[in-house]
Amino acid sequence: MTNYIQDMSDIQSQLQEIVPRAAIYKGTNKSIDSTVHKTEYVTYPSNLSHVLEIGTTSSEQKVHFHVSGNCLLDGKNSYFSIQLKTNKWTSCLSGDISSLFKRLTISLPSSGNQILEDIQEYNVLSSMIQYMSGSDEDLETNWYSGQSSMVGNTREENMETSRLELNWNPGTDGWRTYTFALNLSGLLQHSLYLPLFLLNGIKIELTMSSALEALHWDPTNENDWESVLRAVNHRFPLSDDDIDGMNGSDVISQQLKSVYRREDPDDTPNSLTYTIRHFTFHANVIWASSEYMDRLREGVNSSKGLSLFFDTYRFNIIQPESPYVQFSFTEQLQNLRTVLMCTLMDSHRFAQNQHSTNFFSSHINNFTFRIGSRIFHRVDNTQPALSYVNTLIAMNRFNRYRANSVTFKNYNRERNVHVFNFERVIGDHETHSGVDTRDGKLLRLELQFKNDPLVELIRKDSSVVSTIRRGYSYNEVKVYAFLRFARMVNISGAGIGDSE
Repeated sequence: MTNYIQDMSDIQSQLQEIVPRAAIYKGTNKSIDSTVHKTEYVTYPSNLSHVLEIGTTSSEQKVHFHVSGNCLLDGKNSYFSIQLKTNKWTSCLSGDISSLFKRLTISLPSSGNQILEDIQEYNVLSSMIQYMSGSDEDLETNWYSGQSSMVGNTREENMETSRLELNWNPGTDGWRTYTFALNLSGLLQHSLYLPLFLLNGIKIELTMSSALEALHWDPTNENDWESVLRAVNHRFPLSDDDIDGMNGSDVISQQLKSVYRREDPDDTPNSLTYTIRHFTFHANVIWASSEYMDRLREGVNSSKGLSLFFDTYRFNIIQPESPYVQFSFTEQLQNLRTVLMCTLMDSHRFAQNQHSTNFFSSHINNFTFRIGSRIFHRVDNTQPALSYVNTLIAMNRFNRYRANSVTFKNYNRERNVHVFNFERVIGDHETHSGVDTRDGKLLRLELQFKNDPLVELIRKDSSVVSTIRRGYSYNEVKVYAFLRFARMVNISGAGIGDSE
């Protein structure tokens, strides 16, 4: 027994000397006794003092959070919560909860709102990465962030489940609570604790999507009581016999309103809205010892300061004017890691009965990337096996036992996502091995678009023409390109600087 106590005492002594890996900055890696005094969750409310309703034609609505304190932020273990409802009984999210967010910006209010991170078309990029990073089984279990809505987005049974989860909430007036992290933010997902006391706080701002982008809704379902009751499923407290015995939709409507506290269904397209409230950031904050904080201040006042390196994204949109396109990216980046691309049509993106942010069809025959005379990638998308494997390799998903939701079967049909790697060492995020596009070495992209004709069939028994597959032209398509690169934020006595 004596030996056991002695051993435990030694362990306790050693533990007091441990500094969490996330607290070790370059130049401050010596152990400091009792580095962490306390860890707790602190809630930061948004600027919304009331509910915010967003429609199909709403002007840009922004929600922001001011996160500050004499502490450090553990962004990887922090999360957001939001309450959401729609004004339609049969609507559902276009993707997961990230469908609501068109843009993410993180800035420094104390430095003239200096922007540290800016990710446009956040909703589209989020869907692309989630499909490549997780299996359908993974997405199905993440009901708390609405990811289950993304699975098999063309299958009616999954849409019904999504409608049920979003709209049919007895006793809550239709409100549904979602929790999520902003996983694309390199700053919020940094492996190191973010020193809020050195930054004088940060501002997190989200630009909200319109209802057309955020939601999937077919007006024909709204007064189709069979569709409504099918969506309600077993949660409706009436038997099939009871429902069959109802005389007309008015009786059904009254029952539904009574149980779910919702208004009458409305099939007016322009009235589609979603409403949010109680938008909160739940921050895991670290209260550190004065010795540790002094050590960080010493690092700031040193000749090199303290540097934070993180990966983030820059968005470009390409509007083709011919079937063959040459496009130059103007970004001058020291460390370009990957380029992620998809194609979308405005007629699809901003249609209320479409999955606007997570349905990626194949519109391009081939891709070629150049820097100067050097060809980095040349991919033939008419051979889906080749482009599919190229994307898997770039995402470090090739030759792995763990699957992702982008199967070869659905790749060309609805999940035609393309990722191109520009690292000398694939998948090694600890090294800065990306390509340099500065000093006149701009990245150029060459695209060859498909130009499929409209396919029609004339019935033998009549002169009626039936369209069996819609053709499309290059001028209907837009290319969404996201450049993933390493960014540095340096905190020093001279202020806060950043570079790409």
